[in-house]
Amino acid sequence: MQKVTKLVHIGVHEHGVSVMTELETNGGNIALEFEPAMLETMIADLIAALSRPEYRKTQSTMGVVAAAEPRRSRVGPDASGKAVLLSFQMPSGLEHHFALPTQEATRIAHQMQRAATAQKAANRDRAH
Repeated sequence: MQKVTKLVHIGVHEHGVSVMTELETNGGNIALEFEPAMLETMIADLIAALSRPEYRKTQSTMGVVAAAEPRRSRVGPDASGKAVLLSFQMPSGLEHHFALPTQEATRIAHQMQRAATAQKAANRDRAH
């Protein structure tokens, strides 16, 4: 197994349908081409792996910031009026953007408000 040491290049293939990457490994550079569906599945699987408790615990003891803790977030309507844009900026500066259908965005907003209120109350209770 080769260990990836650096992302050399990433871009959209000239035909505009797939993503091309070049990775530096301990065995030399390799080029990979991903179709969008495969790339989306791989990203979801990577996020799931980084979210596993055993990974987060190990990273925490090593002083590594968890991958799922954004530095900033933004919300706004999209140009079509059919969705709400939700963006997260990671500590590295990388931004992730999501277009949520309006009803889903409303549902999530209510859930977030309830969770934030509960967390504030729990923090107040712990302080006393």
